[in-house]
Amino acid sequence: MTAARQVLPDKTHLVTRVCVGRQHLLHGGRVVNATIEYLLALGCARFGLELCGYVFMSNHLHIVVHDPYGRLPQFTEFLHGLLARALNSVRGRRGAFWEAEQVNVAELADGEKVLDKIAYAMANPTRAGLVERGEDWIGPRSRPEDYLRPRTIERPNLPFFADGTLPESVELRLCVPPSRAHLTPEEFAAEVAARAEEKEAEARAEAKRQGRRFLGPVRLRALDWRRAATTLQAHGAGRVIKPTVLASDKATRNAVLARIKLFRHEYAIARAAFRSGDTGVLFPAGTYHVVVHLGARAHPPP
Repeated sequence: MTAARQVLPDKTHLVTRVCVGRQHLLHGGRVVNATIEYLLALGCARFGLELCGYVFMSNHLHIVVHDPYGRLPQFTEFLHGLLARALNSVRGRRGAFWEAEQVNVAELADGEKVLDKIAYAMANPTRAGLVERGEDWIGPRSRPEDYLRPRTIERPNLPFFADGTLPESVELRLCVPPSRAHLTPEEFAAEVAARAEEKEAEARAEAKRQGRRFLGPVRLRALDWRRAATTLQAHGAGRVIKPTVLASDKATRNAVLARIKLFRHEYAIARAAFRSGDTGVLFPAGTYHVVVHLGARAHPPP
């Protein structure tokens, strides 16, 4: 059983998920990219999430979102479910699309870490050795100019969307995170662009030092989605560290971890009582699954 996840409103998160077998199932051209961005924008609009940054690599995704209402689990269930069904339809394939493990969600505990992870997402194609500059990435990726004006994404003309129950178009809007609310969209776009360029420059310097060449857009477009990544995971063969909290300093991180530890302790006590028949027991604030799906009650968020 996975550890209980506390879902509180007004938190900012980095969401990461990997395709099954690390296959390149998110790789594709215009239709695949449009499908991804359409469903991403639709999910944010439907559940009231504020999209701060994103990148969809060939076999995994990174999304930075602010969650004003504590609806992140609904958003990820909606987005990942529809993406799997829509892109399986495009590919003419069946079966699992995502790795079976739970989607990785890391709380971004301070404004510096929020900025860093937005820039990390933008620079990811360069850090992965795929393109020299993030702007050359052939897949969906947030761009600094998206903070200045929204983009209208038309519903893709695919058999999957043929019943017409979803809107014909949605607005893809990047939001300045609350931790940077003192900045104008223009100022934040410049800040993100500068931080992303720093990360890309570091990646280019490291590639040059190691004598590695970037794959480049032309060879990327020829990539077969049936293939799977063969490089070792970043933290060792077959092992990836999945933090629940990311902070720019140890004290902030420890404070959030202490809050989560207390939540899990109180959750375990309430869960034992609930399973013993005490349906009136109050779970700690931020309890999600048993409240939404089993009718339990929880304390309101602080």
